Amino acid sequence: MHGNAHIKSNTHDILNELESDSALIHTERLTRCYNKLKAVNEVSLNIPRGRIYGFLGMNGAGKSTFISMLMGILPPTSGTITMFGETVSAVKPCMRRKIGFVAQEQYFYPWMKVRALGRFVSSFYPNWCEAEFCRLLELLQIPTNRKIHQLSGGNKTKLALAIALAINPEILILDEPTTGLDPVARREFMESIVAQARNHNRTTFFSSHLVHEVEQCADIIGIIHNGKLCFEGMQEVLKEKTRELVVPSNTELKIPKTAQVWLDESSNSERRIVIHDTTLDFNDYFNKLKPINIRRLSLEDIFLACVKGKICEL
Repeated sequence: MHGNAHIKSNTHDILNELESDSALIHTERLTRCYNKLKAVNEVSLNIPRGRIYGFLGMNGAGKSTFISMLMGILPPTSGTITMFGETVSAVKPCMRRKIGFVAQEQYFYPWMKVRALGRFVSSFYPNWCEAEFCRLLELLQIPTNRKIHQLSGGNKTKLALAIALAINPEILILDEPTTGLDPVARREFMESIVAQARNHNRTTFFSSHLVHEVEQCADIIGIIHNGKLCFEGMQEVLKEKTRELVVPSNTELKIPKTAQVWLDESSNSERRIVIHDTTLDFNDYFNKLKPINIRRLSLEDIFLACVKGKICEL
């Protein structure tokens, strides 16, 4: 009883937070086309203040294109962005000063040393905190006596994070930030992200194709596939309200109209269905159907079912 009440409470809270009026960043039908290809296809999502949002999708799903529009690097073909209470068709430079950004690949002046780069960047950001920058350099174990071109790829990524946090941003946006990092550096990097978010109540939006990375860090999950947003909601609600049903292949199964069927595939002997429904008590609804196997799924299983089901629809 207590667990169900907790889920219902969180569902209510997150639905309120995901309303566009209360979101720090809201996109409305944001679209980016390359000729006839829609790399991002009418994506409407909400990034609530103080939450960690994991933007999950396979390589090529549209994550980087979406983030490039958020950062004003690419103009949208259509749609709008509401950021810090202002609706725009393209992000303004004054908005970008409130955002800490870590891209997939880092482009720094290679001849600069680490601290010199910090001094250079600080001139563009009025809220730059030199003490925080120095603290992060030490915390992340970034060599400060080397020129940028002498740093490893992992240290360049950590340097980008130190710079992004030293500007004291209202929101931190990271595009596949752990790409190229070894497992130890990847864990340290994501732990730093979570600690910063919790300690400073910092809104964090990060993309990844690594399910376990999103599972460990994110409060809210958005799943994108082929440019379309397939799901947005609280991670614990996603897991609690998604089930796999396995029945003999010839079984008639009435799926509630409220349910989203993410995967429906059959073999010679059985039918496997993955459904998501925030209103349904799975055991109660399907209890009269025998034989039936109802199984909870890991986030990875849910993600793969959602993506595979979308591929089957093509």
